[in-house]
Amino acid sequence: MESGGKHIGFTGTRKGMTDAQRDTLTNLLTIEMAYGDVNTFHHGCEEHADREAAKIAKALGFRVIGHPGPGSIADGMQDCDEVRQLLPYLERNRVIVDSSSVLYAAPSSYVEQQRSGTWATVRYARRTMELPRIWFTVWPDGAITRHKPRPPS
Repeated sequence: MESGGKHIGFTGTRKGMTDAQRDTLTNLLTIEMAYGDVNTFHHGCEEHADREAAKIAKALGFRVIGHPGPGSIADGMQDCDEVRQLLPYLERNRVIVDSSSVLYAAPSSYVEQQRSGTWATVRYARRTMELPRIWFTVWPDGAITRHKPRPPS
């Protein structure tokens, strides 16, 4: 996990977020910014959900760090204050999780999918995140699930 305040990580689908996911994420990030020591937002520099989330974070005053993958496009990096090294997708997603004290995932479905970068990132968070780090799923209808990480070893 990176130092210097709380770091928020984000993973989302290339299909983009639903209106409900965008509204919920906006509310969650507003609360994080207002009541926490949050200052940094990490995302994967992809178009659609990553870009939508980065625009929200930037508008709220977060420092935005982009983690590009092989297919990232310049538009996905538009709202970044810093762009990190280009990495293969799975490695890039793990770096986002490892850099974050809180992770928000916005999948396109309610059922975990194989061959989905968003769900692969969630599976990695499930295996590696320990308290006090946490992650949330922001479902397509805007509902939120707070996941309990495992206790520290």
